Amino acid sequence: MIRLLADEQLLLPDSMLHEDVELKTFNPLKGWTPEEILTADALFVRTVTPVTADTLPKKSAVRFIATASAGKDHVDEKMLQERSITFCDAGGSNAVSVAEYVAVALLDFITQTDTAPSEVSVGIAGAGHTGSAANRLLRKLGFSTVLYDPPKEERGEHILVESGTSVPFSSSSLHEFLETDVVSLHVPLTDSGAYPTRGFLDGKKLQHTPKKLVVNASRGGVADEQALLEAC
Repeated sequence: MIRLLADEQLLLPDSMLHEDVELKTFNPLKGWTPEEILTADALFVRTVTPVTADTLPKKSAVRFIATASAGKDHVDEKMLQERSITFCDAGGSNAVSVAEYVAVALLDFITQTDTAPSEVSVGIAGAGHTGSAANRLLRKLGFSTVLYDPPKEERGEHILVESGTSVPFSSSSLHEFLETDVVSLHVPLTDSGAYPTRGFLDGKKLQHTPKKLVVNASRGGVADEQALLEAC
């Protein structure tokens, strides 16, 4: 028997679970009890529940953790690796919805400003699942776009283009990204590495080329909100 502890807000019909899985849910506002987390074999959470050394006891039986989100900054992945706990996220599951949200924001913008899509350039930071989906949809609608994602290019990854084919990804320069009329953010929230994203869109970047619209489809910390207020 596999004991699964899951956020009660997740939709987990019995038909989706194997007969050997015993499901127990927890209230994300109250958290799990010590007994629940110690005896569970698997854990399903959302972004509102941090999974860290403080919330996951070393003596816990948990060996598999999943988050129902693309974002995973609420999970200490290094700690999980050290404990040999398998972790999965839902990257790409909401890519189409996010792309449609960005498209609606742009269409509303051009309606209010009486502007044609061809007159608006959009800089997209992040060419992962959501950024790439937004790029394809906006180009179909007639917007000109540039994709900024140096890490993706450095990793030698490919990207799906409008024709449905996969081609090597080539990132725009930061200057090209900043020269656009509108920016849309699609990056994870990170504090380390060659390209940390916390506070990526700051006052200096906003002053480079004043933006007509900023769409933050990432974590709030990716943009300096005080700088955004001052730029309005």
